[in-house]
Amino acid sequence: MAAKDLSHAELVTAFEARFDYQSARIVAGEVLGKAGVAKKDAYPGADLDAVRKAIETALGAAGGRVIEALARSAGPAKAEPAKPEPAKAAAAPMEAAPAAEAPPAAESAPEAETAPAADAGEGDEKKAEKKKK
Repeated sequence: MAAKDLSHAELVTAFEARFDYQSARIVAGEVLGKAGVAKKDAYPGADLDAVRKAIETALGAAGGRVIEALARSAGPAKAEPAKPEPAKAAAAPMEAAPAAEAPPAAESAPEAETAPAADAGEGDEKKAEKKKK
């Protein structure tokens, strides 16, 4: 089954999967320019391929949702966004690093809480003595 041509409105709607209303229109125009595709009522498959490559180049991993939305709008023949998958896998190791650093910070926190609590009690006693005098 061949993919249908994508209208300009559908193209902009795909950008709205990632950007707000105004930004989607601006970024869509910039991506069309980078792809060398003029703004028109409908974009055939060859133009969509150029737009998809321009999205990957210009937006990198941030363009994943736009490419997925384009794939849904364009139909079954274009429903294979290959590049967003590795970007999601690359993000997972970065999330694991902060988790490994968290336990040492948690170990030092109880010591810090104990010392100020003791000082606070002594300070309150001294203030109470000063008020009595």
